[in-house]
Amino acid sequence: METYTYDVRMFKETFEYGFTYINGFMRNVHRFAHRPAVTCPLRNRTWTYAELNREVNRLAHALLGDEIGKNDVVMYQLLNSFEFVLSYLAPQKIGAINCPINYRLSPGETAFIIDDSQPAVFIYGAEIRETAEQALALARHKPKRIVMVDLNGDQQAPEAHVPFAEYVNNQPEDNPPIERPSHIYDETTRLYTSGTTGTPKGVINSLEVCKHL
Repeated sequence: METYTYDVRMFKETFEYGFTYINGFMRNVHRFAHRPAVTCPLRNRTWTYAELNREVNRLAHALLGDEIGKNDVVMYQLLNSFEFVLSYLAPQKIGAINCPINYRLSPGETAFIIDDSQPAVFIYGAEIRETAEQALALARHKPKRIVMVDLNGDQQAPEAHVPFAEYVNNQPEDNPPIERPSHIYDETTRLYTSGTTGTPKGVINSLEVCKHL
């Protein structure tokens, strides 16, 4: 009978729960806490990994406050911005699915994607406010929470929409109390094709798996 020098179950446990994208991010937060992580040229500001993690946590806690959790979809339609980074990382901290969609999509295409993925939260940029409002009106599915990102801070959010700054205001900056938010085969990110040859198609992404819906 063969014997092993290590417990293969321990290896499986470590690999399947430890080698996730969000854990890789947290390792960088630990190793490079005071090094630059992201820069926003529009704000002329740079965040370190530690600062970025605190902002990610604020959004994660806001989502938890809306009872967003495992396998819920957080959809965001944003220009390249700091809030895009937060929207990518925060759902992964709580086991939710982040779903970025192109800000150049038409209202009809956006509405189709909203109905297809049925997001619990929809985040959009003030620059495409008109498109987002039309899409939300056309869509049969109505997200639980709608958040508007205003980089300049000079636009008022439509009725029933919450400004991003207000949504994360006074939220805790510590890591959310979820020890293992995801497994390497869990869906973490959902991408959509442009739909140039038909309707947009969703693609499931995890660390190990990429397959069409």
